[in-house]
Amino acid sequence: MSQSVPALLIGEAEIDRIERMLDEMEIPYTRLRSSRPFDSMPAPEKLLVVSGQCLSRLPRLEAEEGNAHRRVCIHGQDFLPLRERLREKGFHYLVQSALDDTSLRVFLGQLLFEGATQRRSTRLPLGGPVEYHAPCGSGTARLGDLTAESCRVLGIEALSVGDAVTVVLPAALGGGAALPLPGHVIRARADESAGARQGHTAVIRFSVLDPGVAERLGRLVRGELIGTRVTPLAESPPEVRSVEGSGNGEPPGAASEPASPRDRRREVRHPYHGRVEVMEFPGDADGALGRDLSLDGICVEGAHRLKPGMKVTLALYGGHRSTPVVVEAETIRASEQEAALVFGRLSNEQQDKLALLIAEQPAVELLDPPEASRVVATRILERDR
Repeated sequence: MSQSVPALLIGEAEIDRIERMLDEMEIPYTRLRSSRPFDSMPAPEKLLVVSGQCLSRLPRLEAEEGNAHRRVCIHGQDFLPLRERLREKGFHYLVQSALDDTSLRVFLGQLLFEGATQRRSTRLPLGGPVEYHAPCGSGTARLGDLTAESCRVLGIEALSVGDAVTVVLPAALGGGAALPLPGHVIRARADESAGARQGHTAVIRFSVLDPGVAERLGRLVRGELIGTRVTPLAESPPEVRSVEGSGNGEPPGAASEPASPRDRRREVRHPYHGRVEVMEFPGDADGALGRDLSLDGICVEGAHRLKPGMKVTLALYGGHRSTPVVVEAETIRASEQEAALVFGRLSNEQQDKLALLIAEQPAVELLDPPEASRVVATRILERDR
């Protein structure tokens, strides 16, 4: 029996660009342009890609113990009987032939990436044009990827962290009708990715959505809508559950230590050194100081009476704001020096105020040891004349 390789490709023309991309990524593979059902060969280590025309001619795959490759079908059609047939054969994804090269390359990189991830939700690189509406204006951009909580948009106008923006998915993605998704920018950078339009990349975290919108979005990312360009059909094998990888400008990496989902915030943490009042603890107001802040939690110093599991109300103050942002929170970790809390359900107004509070904080960068106690300001504010 021949030796297993990372990827096995089966099919004709629809598989040609998969082969080209794996060559560019320097991933070893075996390519079969046709096969017979009674053929037997080693299962791939990571990925099986099959064209729709070859579904009835799959070889018997002999997998060694621990082999948990993911199965992808490339097809020009999408209908319920096809999906059920793929599920019966153990496929994890149905990918439309019309998926653009950039999104397909990102998707392959995600599937072939090995390692733990801190993200809770699988990102679907759906591609295609979307509309957006922001304070600076409206326009058309390209959808990079989508989860139930956020999306990444390419080729958008320059936006800043905290900006309110609504991304409108077209009817082809939104289940027969356009799907507006309001949110706030949590990351933004100049778009330097190959093949992308000139512009910027923005990661947008959705606000609390209307029930009907949230239900349609949930169906979309769960693979319950017909016609999407990347459709999840089943859970990925647990050994290689992560599909986070390159393509978003962030280097992949493993978590330094295991942690429960409640003990790890999903959002990017920003330096925050504002005053924090724990409303239940009169007298602690002057001692509580923020350490870092995200859109779903905060770390504070000095609130020594906080205990794990304790639910409190926090008042968060900005550098020059007299009115605090008031939120409900639960303590997930506490010591004599600091405590970490996650926020409860936030209204759109609370999310708006938190995003503005984050945007107000001056950006700083820590120097490498042994000078880690010093900081360098990365944004200089001009003095009023």
